[in-house]
Amino acid sequence: MRLIDIISEEDIIPDLKASTKEGAIEEMVEYLVSMKKIAPKDKEKAIQEILEREKLGSTGIGNGLAIPHKKESQVTKKVIGVFARSSRGIDYGAIDGEKTHLFFLLFYPPASEEERSAHLAILKKLALLGRDSNFCRFLRESSTRQDIYELIEEIDEKITAQV
Repeated sequence: MRLIDIISEEDIIPDLKASTKEGAIEEMVEYLVSMKKIAPKDKEKAIQEILEREKLGSTGIGNGLAIPHKKESQVTKKVIGVFARSSRGIDYGAIDGEKTHLFFLLFYPPASEEERSAHLAILKKLALLGRDSNFCRFLRESSTRQDIYELIEEIDEKITAQV
């Protein structure tokens, strides 16, 4: 499974308005609702699922990147996601103590063992991306959906060949 199978160009928020961790999660979930990927009735449940996951430990992996996600989500029947960029950065509780600018929010439905392996592969890809300071810098500097999507597509091809 590739990142671009989950995150299309329309699934990109080029300038997140939120200034807090909770606000960022809420804004990304609201975006998924507006794109009809999460039902309006499930919005609060989706936010709570991510906040509960964050209580286990921040998904801010450093280098300005966070990967908030929920396995076994009750709000979707397929893998869904959104990418968001915050130009000013958010204190997300990242492991390096730095502000977070890049967010890949993912929801995984209850899955078979094979599907779980595919989901873990996506998380592994994103973790590898987080180590690529040039990629993270390029994403932070990109301001349009198209530019951001092209970068994700390019690095997705590179990482898919490695994983």
